[in-house]
Amino acid sequence: ITRNTTYSSVATFVTFNEPSQAAVEPTGKGVELAGETHPNDLFVGEQANFQILFEGKPVTLPTKVKVIKGGTRHRNDRNEQVITVGENGRFDFTPESAGFYFLSASTTVKVPQPSDVDVKHYSLYLTLEVFPE
Repeated sequence: ITRNTTYSSVATFVTFNEPSQAAVEPTGKGVELAGETHPNDLFVGEQANFQILFEGKPVTLPTKVKVIKGGTRHRNDRNEQVITVGENGRFDFTPESAGFYFLSASTTVKVPQPSDVDVKHYSLYLTLEVFPE
């Protein structure tokens, strides 16, 4: 029997007219999105540069990010993109069409024993809006 704990967060970024800063300031808790591109400054065909952080530092554990285009919930092919996070927790995403995208990232950490749990699972969920060119 494996004993788990789960720490999930849902991130929301709100801006008025335009982002007030180029990047997002991390809180240092759990899995977070950071990087050069602000999550509210996404346009079709423009590459977004993000970084996945864990506890305020770039992830070093194997991590994959899933990006799913909105409006595909009941489709046979959801056109899910699985992006492997590279060195220093960085990954790029270039949206092909306008609309909403669901992004999820997670990592699992084995807990030194003895402990009440064996594994801690951390995840991040957010919705990105991509604007036409």
